[in-house]
Amino acid sequence: MARKKLIRSLPALRKRRVFSNAHRKTDLLYTILRNAALKYQSEETKTFYPLREVAARYGVSISMVSAAYQRLEKEGFLARVRSSRTILKAISSVSRVVLNGVIGVPMPLSLLVTRQKCRIFYTLIRRELRRRAFASPGLLFEAAEARADLLAELLMECKVNAVLWYMPDQCARETALLLKDSGVRVIGIGDSGVPRISCRYEIQREGAMRVILRRWKTEPNLKKIGIVRAPRRSAADEERLEGWLESEGLCYDYVTIEKEKTPNAFLKSLARRQRQGFIFPGLAASFFGFRAPESLCHFFRQHRVALMDGPLSLPFAPVPAVRADIAATDWRSLTSAITEDFLSMDAFADSKTTVFEAKPYLQAPLSQFAQTI
Repeated sequence: MARKKLIRSLPALRKRRVFSNAHRKTDLLYTILRNAALKYQSEETKTFYPLREVAARYGVSISMVSAAYQRLEKEGFLARVRSSRTILKAISSVSRVVLNGVIGVPMPLSLLVTRQKCRIFYTLIRRELRRRAFASPGLLFEAAEARADLLAELLMECKVNAVLWYMPDQCARETALLLKDSGVRVIGIGDSGVPRISCRYEIQREGAMRVILRRWKTEPNLKKIGIVRAPRRSAADEERLEGWLESEGLCYDYVTIEKEKTPNAFLKSLARRQRQGFIFPGLAASFFGFRAPESLCHFFRQHRVALMDGPLSLPFAPVPAVRADIAATDWRSLTSAITEDFLSMDAFADSKTTVFEAKPYLQAPLSQFAQTI
């Protein structure tokens, strides 16, 4: 007997070129199918796309499509009729998304405003968590609110199962101790400075910075390196930077803004130095980008500059047509990997640290990183 032809009321899936990144194929396919389920779900049960049709449409294996369908079944969107078809459940029969957990993401408001890497991390990690059915309450707090008792109370009110803390400081350490009593784990992501808690994840910039420094060593016009200091600075960052410069045989000194000088005046006087390259650690880049964006951009046009802590944030100025040597993090891969670890529970493994290496970008336009999110 000829097989009965299935009648499907759903429109054909749009073919998109989204599978260039091999390790994210299943996630991307799942996202496309989940979006289709949300879009076409109604009060009536419908026949969903056959596995073979989806596999042929996107050039992937049937087993990969099956894995995506299994995730949608667990969430309550799909049901399979044995030896027949896959159906898209009616809205009334779906208990909506099955929540995998609640992951709190605290962030000081000052860092969110002044540090581009903090802004990108905060946005992307919460987006990735929501995409994989985690609730991700973001907790932005002012300096006056950076008290462990207050933050622990706010996080517990959100009924968090765990907390993901980027660049954990002393406040993170004290908050973690309070949350531990309630069975809530604080998972740290170290990036520059000295984290105050043991970090499950770590961003390393040494490899990228060494590539940049070795290139500078071959430049005949760069006879000396200036490390720019702002009023606030990280002794740990400076110590690491000194070690890299000395091991590469580069001559360097520190240039510090004087109390009586404005940021604009300081950058203008610094621009008079000849045959020098300048390294801006994260706090210095944040300070001058926030206080003197136009002067800083003009400085970039005149000198070879390295940004140790990733791309520059200019809150009150358009992205300039200037270039710099940048040690940048692949935030999309990082946030995707961490979210996958929460799904598999690997994020709670004490025995290992996952390291994400920053990549060197030589003479990259800052505009290249403007739309990272």
